[in-house]
Amino acid sequence: MTDDPYLIPGTATLRILLGITDPDELARFETNASVARIARLLAGFELPGRLRWDLGHLQAVHRHTFGDVYDWAGTIRTIAMSKGQDFHPLPNPVQARSIVDRLHADNLLRGPGREGFVHKVSQLESDLFALHPFREGNTRSTTTFVALVADQAGWRLDWSACDPARFQAALRSSYRAGEATGWREIAGLVDGITSERRPPASP
Repeated sequence: MTDDPYLIPGTATLRILLGITDPDELARFETNASVARIARLLAGFELPGRLRWDLGHLQAVHRHTFGDVYDWAGTIRTIAMSKGQDFHPLPNPVQARSIVDRLHADNLLRGPGREGFVHKVSQLESDLFALHPFREGNTRSTTTFVALVADQAGWRLDWSACDPARFQAALRSSYRAGEATGWREIAGLVDGITSERRPPASP
């Protein structure tokens, strides 16, 4: 705990910009602030800078989402960490590059039918959870990023219709299962929240 620069010294509470030290009050403030910011992004707010659907783009999403909360919002974590029973080593730049390369090789998920999209987007979510690039706010920033990827590919992901506890359990299960099969449990949930954003083109 004492080696974690993201915490208030001597506590297990994350350090935030407003100096809130009560964990329950911090959780409420962080949730309210991030929900409002995510809603803006999903409503079409454009992030500043030239974005390329890469790790820098994901960092911009995190910075926008948590910029009112953490002074380190949008920065890659600098420590290994544990959350629950899962240990996350330092984010691996090679792993990050591989995720981005695969996303672009898949044409940013444009083109495949529904089944192919659900597969690819579930794999992307699983990969990003395994990377776990931030000290806090990984799931909220990655699901927002993935929803934006889906939107430009012609699909809508309604995360509000996905049970958060089941989704977190699926993410943790995918992390333990590994890249080859971990995405499958996520896909079962993603399939239920996926719809076409645009009507099919006329023949």
